[in-house]
Amino acid sequence: MTVATENRGDPNVWIIGYEPSFELFMAGLFTGLTANDWRGGGMIPSDSSLYGEAAEESFSNGMRFFCGRCQSIGPPYIVYPQIVMLPISSTAQEWQSGMETLPAGPVNTWFVSGRSP
Repeated sequence: MTVATENRGDPNVWIIGYEPSFELFMAGLFTGLTANDWRGGGMIPSDSSLYGEAAEESFSNGMRFFCGRCQSIGPPYIVYPQIVMLPISSTAQEWQSGMETLPAGPVNTWFVSGRSP
């Protein structure tokens, strides 16, 4: 992964740049950091030319990099992240329907890709 840091004149401000194709890994990592009881999920386009075929795996790897198996500590005991993948052209209603098909465990923190509604 290419990561570059840059200071733009202010000693307290640093910019951390990264390759756009690593966005899902970073999103998974930050979802794991912020999700209460590891209950994180992602809404990711399945046909993105930027993310490619490994979109789901990349997001999951980012979250599991932080929390390992990412299983909730309270019932229902579900392994996270929960992921909804649909084509970019899907409507908001289709995304909502996709969320409703997930197992009966709440997701406390969602990553919504900028390439999905």
